[in-house]
Amino acid sequence: MAHACLALLLAGAWPSSAVSGAPDAAENAKNHINLAARQRMLSQQMARDACFVMAGIDGDRFAGKAVATVQRFGSTLAALRSGDENLRLLPETDPAVLDALTEVDALWATLGPAVLQIAAHDLHSVPMRQLIELNMTVLTRLEAMMVEVRRVHSGSGEDAADFAVTVSIAGRQRMLSQKMSKDLCLLMLDIDPVSTRAALEESIVLFETSMRDLMTGAPERGILPPPKAQVTRQLGKADKVWQDFLVLLRRSLDTPDQSDIDRVRLANLSNHLLLEMNSAVMRYLE
Repeated sequence: MAHACLALLLAGAWPSSAVSGAPDAAENAKNHINLAARQRMLSQQMARDACFVMAGIDGDRFAGKAVATVQRFGSTLAALRSGDENLRLLPETDPAVLDALTEVDALWATLGPAVLQIAAHDLHSVPMRQLIELNMTVLTRLEAMMVEVRRVHSGSGEDAADFAVTVSIAGRQRMLSQKMSKDLCLLMLDIDPVSTRAALEESIVLFETSMRDLMTGAPERGILPPPKAQVTRQLGKADKVWQDFLVLLRRSLDTPDQSDIDRVRLANLSNHLLLEMNSAVMRYLE
C-alpha cells in the first residue's frame, strides 16, 4: 500500500527514553502530512468563527469554537516542531520545514491573540483588522510549509509521492469547507466585497474540481484514484454534503439578505462537510 512506503527521514530524532512506543516511520510521516494539512483548515475555521462573533450571529457559541480552535492550532504548531507523543509525531529536524514553521510562528504570535480578543467580544478595530489581514497570510505560509512537509515525509518512489499529494488535496478540502463559510461571512459584513466574492467563487471551483479528481483519480496532477472501497464510499458521502452546501452557498450569494438562522445553518453544514472530508482523509491513512 502506498502509505506503507512513506520513509522516516528523522530516524533517531526522538530518543527512545523520551517516550514509550514512539511512532514508526510510516505513522510519523503520515501524521506530519495530515496535521500540517489540518493547520490550513484551522486557520480558516478560527477566522470564520471570529467573523460570526463580529457579525453578532450566535456569538457565544462561535466565540467558544474560536477559542478551542486557537488552542488546537497552537498546540499542533508546537508539536509539528518538537514532536508529541499523543499526536504520534517525532520532532522535526529538516531545516526547510523548521524555517517554514518559524515563519508561521511569527504571524501566529499576532493572529492567535487577535482571534482570542474577538472571541472575548472585544471588537476593536485593531484585532479585527489583524484577523482580516493575517488569516490569509498565515494560510499562504501554511501552504508553503505543506510543500516542504510533503518533500520530507513523502518518502521515495512515485507511489509514495502521489499518495502524499492525494492526502494533501483531500486535506485541503477540509480547509476550503471553512474558507468558503468565512468568505460568505465577510461578504455579509461588506468587507472587501469584490475581492471576497472572487475568492469565494475560486474556492467553489477548486473544491468541485478537487472532489472530482479525488473520486476518479487525476494522474496528471499526481492524484491517485481511491485506493479502497471505504475511501470511495466516504468521498461519496462528502460529495452529497457538498452538493447541499453548494446550494446554500449559491442562494446566499444570489440573495445576500439572509436571516441569521440561514447563516448559522450554512456554517453548520460547512462543519458537516468538514467532518465528512476529515473522515475521508482518515480512510486514506488507515
